[in-house]
Amino acid sequence: MFWLLASALGCVLVGEVLFAEWLRARPLLFAGFWLTCALMTLLAVLLAVLDLLLVRVTARVARRELRRRYGIDDERGAP
Repeated sequence: MFWLLASALGCVLVGEVLFAEWLRARPLLFAGFWLTCALMTLLAVLLAVLDLLLVRVTARVARRELRRRYGIDDERGAP
């Protein structure tokens, strides 16, 4: 995910600094270039959300296993 975000940031910098006039002169390439940058950013956000969900599920499974192992029945922690 780091490389995906780094690539998206690189696209933004290259598109604004090096290719700004060249891209504005070619509307289809302009749209394609910025659409590619936006899709990379969106993909990084979706991967972050997926990672968040996986961490939450893993923590829930571990919490249930610990409660089962130590015989804890309620949320307050009383055996």
